Amino acid sequence: MAEVKKTETAAAKEEDKKTIAAVKENAEKAIGEAAGKAKETADAVKKSVDTAVKSVKKAAPKTRARKTEKKAANESLAKKTVEKIEQAEKKVEAMKEEIKKEAAPVKEEIKKAAEKKPVGRKAAVKKAEEPKREITAVLQYMGREFSFNEILKKADTVLDREGRTAADVKLYVKPEDGRVYYVINDGEDIGSFEM
Repeated sequence: MAEVKKTETAAAKEEDKKTIAAVKENAEKAIGEAAGKAKETADAVKKSVDTAVKSVKKAAPKTRARKTEKKAANESLAKKTVEKIEQAEKKVEAMKEEIKKEAAPVKEEIKKAAEKKPVGRKAAVKKAEEPKREITAVLQYMGREFSFNEILKKADTVLDREGRTAADVKLYVKPEDGRVYYVINDGEDIGSFEM
């Protein structure tokens, strides 16, 4: 019986490990997808800034008048770039919040699984470690066997059937007579039944 409990405990542990691994995998996948989206947005912003800087460099002539225009264009481009970076940062922050919202239930599931399961496992392990002892007493007399457990059950049945309620019952087994004698409350009532 202890081996069955140990097997059940091992199966429960394995199932818990699989559940926790699946929850972690889902959380990591969601976080990875959100991080990928944020990286794509940042890369797109960087690419557009690089493209704008290159176009400004190509279009600007080396004359003084053009330098003034170039400076104004650079300032305008810088403003636009700052605006795009701010927009990208806002998108990244929004994505972070979204990831946190999606990850919160997953974290809760992991915490609940971690909190609930160890208690059950410990109790199951404790029960499996303590095998239940069963002691049986048998009286052998002149080729016959009498189980004390059966005698006790029969005594309980006989007393209930006869409507006797008692706090103290003593049984005396006489195998030579094939009978069990009982004394209730130190001699208040006596009787017998066949073994």
